Amino acid sequence: MNTQTQQIKTGATAENAVSYELTDDETPVTLSFEKNMMSNEVIAQEAFNIK
Repeated sequence: MNTQTQQIKTGATAENAVSYELTDDETPVTLSFEKNMMSNEVIAQEAFNIK
């Protein structure tokens, strides 16, 4: 998908997919969404348990 650098308008949504190889199946995965690639400003973050 070519959406990793896409600008998202307020109230809109965008699809994105990235794959990672996990080192174990017990540690929760935390996703952080940053304002932009040049900033460390986190605008949303959520942890997901591995099933």
